[in-house]
Amino acid sequence: MKSIWRFPNSLKGRYIVGIDLSNNNIRFVFLRPSQGKNEVAQLLVRNLGNVSIEEAVTLIKSSLSESGFRQGEVFCILPAQQVITKNIEIPSINPKEIQEIISLQAGRHTPYSREEIIVDYIDIGRYRHSYTKVLLIIVSRQLVKRQWQVLEKAGLRLKGVFFAPEGIAWSVSHLLGQDTQTHPVAVLHIDEVMTDF
Repeated sequence: MKSIWRFPNSLKGRYIVGIDLSNNNIRFVFLRPSQGKNEVAQLLVRNLGNVSIEEAVTLIKSSLSESGFRQGEVFCILPAQQVITKNIEIPSINPKEIQEIISLQAGRHTPYSREEIIVDYIDIGRYRHSYTKVLLIIVSRQLVKRQWQVLEKAGLRLKGVFFAPEGIAWSVSHLLGQDTQTHPVAVLHIDEVMTDF
């Protein structure tokens, strides 16, 4: 099981666009290289309303053109309300065993069949010397496939998918310049349709 959620260090210093196709909006974040790092160059929000897939594709293309986006890495962002998350404890500290246990147990934590979901996890830490706490992340395969197809029709090659809360946490820790493992930070994310923390 390859992780699809973590921001790869190999992307530092490259042009990147993140696209969130949720609710009635398309949100874009454009990152550009600056001194070997990435900085936010532009944020765009476009109202989708009840448009067809073809109209959404046209809107994506025009937004990218308007932004002056150079060809770079494209990522889709999955907001928390489109993902099932569960905090669970795994009776192992071996990464391979953890992946096997999660693969076998994932179906118990969702109303979908195992074939209908994509499963990943975030290692939260050790517990009682022989247990690992993980944040189990489950998303509908059909949802990811649909978003992937829309972006492909817009002429974009999707590099991967990010879990929005982890992206926010990563950004906050880098903006504050703190190690959030040793200095916890609370973040309240308020959107027009949801609130998350």
